[in-house]
Amino acid sequence: MKITVEPNSLYKVGDKIFGNIYFGDNEYVFPEKEWNDFVVIIFNWWSESILKLLKKVSIEEELDFMDGPASVKVQFLENNSFCLYFVLNNEVVNSIEVDVRLFTKEFLNTLNLLIRTIKENKWADEEIDSLLENYKRLQKCFVEYLRNEKLTE
Repeated sequence: MKITVEPNSLYKVGDKIFGNIYFGDNEYVFPEKEWNDFVVIIFNWWSESILKLLKKVSIEEELDFMDGPASVKVQFLENNSFCLYFVLNNEVVNSIEVDVRLFTKEFLNTLNLLIRTIKENKWADEEIDSLLENYKRLQKCFVEYLRNEKLTE
């Protein structure tokens, strides 16, 4: 399960960047393929949530979409897994267990793609600055998480 951002779908209106963003794999897509939303704002929120999970400040976080009634509840499990609960209109419609390392690596890869696309378009503002900072913080935290995980093996 990975998060997809379609670079060719990104566009800017005023100071907000929109684009297609969704969770998906070969069998399931949420909330729907080509879901269009505020990608920079969402990735800033989600980065903060994943940071809290990796630092074990929280064991459960909500990854909200800006538009519509969709969200993904992420619960940290003891076996280095996240359980993703896909919520639509306050009802869990699906769930899947994913490896923390693979999910975080995929998230960072998608975030990197988003940042590269933003730079190619020469877009800049405070939200984008926050996105770059969150990317660096999440990379650093992920390295620390992996290091600590090896120490406990």
